[in-house]
Amino acid sequence: MSRLLLRMQALERACRRARCRVHGSDCSPRRLLVVVLLLLGMGLAACGSAAPAARDTADARFSAADRSSATPPAVAPVAPADIDALFADIAADEPGVALVVMHDGAVIYEQGYGVTALTTGQPITPETSFHIGSSGKQFTGLAVMLLAEADQLAYDDPITDYLPELETLEEVPTIRQVLQHTAGIPDYDEDLLDEYDMPDNEDALAWLAYEGAVEFTPGSQFAYSNAGYEVLGTLVERISDQRFADFLHTEVFEPLAMDHSFSLPNPQRLSDPQRARGYAVDASGTFTLDDSDPLDGLVGSGSVYASAHDLGRYMDALLASELVSAATLEAGLRPAILNDGTVSPYGFGWDVITTDLGPTIGHSGAWQGFLSHIAHFQDADLTVIVLTNRTDRDPEDDAFEIATRYLAHSPTTPR
Repeated sequence: MSRLLLRMQALERACRRARCRVHGSDCSPRRLLVVVLLLLGMGLAACGSAAPAARDTADARFSAADRSSATPPAVAPVAPADIDALFADIAADEPGVALVVMHDGAVIYEQGYGVTALTTGQPITPETSFHIGSSGKQFTGLAVMLLAEADQLAYDDPITDYLPELETLEEVPTIRQVLQHTAGIPDYDEDLLDEYDMPDNEDALAWLAYEGAVEFTPGSQFAYSNAGYEVLGTLVERISDQRFADFLHTEVFEPLAMDHSFSLPNPQRLSDPQRARGYAVDASGTFTLDDSDPLDGLVGSGSVYASAHDLGRYMDALLASELVSAATLEAGLRPAILNDGTVSPYGFGWDVITTDLGPTIGHSGAWQGFLSHIAHFQDADLTVIVLTNRTDRDPEDDAFEIATRYLAHSPTTPR
């Protein structure tokens, strides 16, 4: 079928991961406003008869089908200088930012600020490739959805139907529970590095099978798990009989001409002249190269490099049902329902929330010297993507600040 220098200290890793979570006191104030976006019953069945790979111009885009208001918010014109002013503190010779803003599937602004690497001084552009960290989980979710559409798996199948090594787990989760971080699969980074210099997914699977532990009964609570998404990366490889990187290339990146996007391990990481290098920034403002990690051999939890422009093209295709059907995407954006009926606002690699700008799907990423945020504001069909190769920015805040400018006259936007 066609279609994760040594790590930063453990405290730094924990802080970075906290940026990607939707629960807990360490979340940003915006995420504390979370109100669950329920996506059931939105009349998407009308799109189901269209072939997933072809856009039907008679069909509304997914965002339009899921708007919470009959009158979509107006997207106001914004002068490029007003967006550029948000990044005026980035010197031309420093690591920086790339961004893309899209409305109704069309790019309305894209720009780069700063340089890809201190050693080259090459300017960042929208085509510059960044490690997107946990924002890449959506590609793992998409890969699972593609396999489901091909009848290669079902979301409620036990994970052991495809990875029998995990039969040693105390309680076996379903694929859906792993996708929605409700499986109880423990993280293991430091333990893996005690055993392997450069662990891969098979090493990680063997460690989980040996330990046999889960942190809680699957489905009983939400706990963000990178290890769970590495299990899913292995699942994709086993079912497709392809490397995870090859599956994404064949099924997503190549068909969409995403020329500056790839999953590790990949020689393009070294050969792509557009690839940014990541930099940690200390309290004095000093930049230190932070561009590789011994866990880079793990795939599924955050192994993707992509450019802002490529991600814009991908978001357009995803929302226009060119990758999976609208019904499949709706299932992927459905919040988790815990065993006690509690709703947890996470889908298949996506935060599914309501913010002060309305129903929003998105995800943050943090790995090495890279940070990212992808946000789609559904009522307005507005997408903002911000990628950075320096650790002293908050791309989520940047993305929402940009969106606020475009939606300044929307009734749902505080003035």
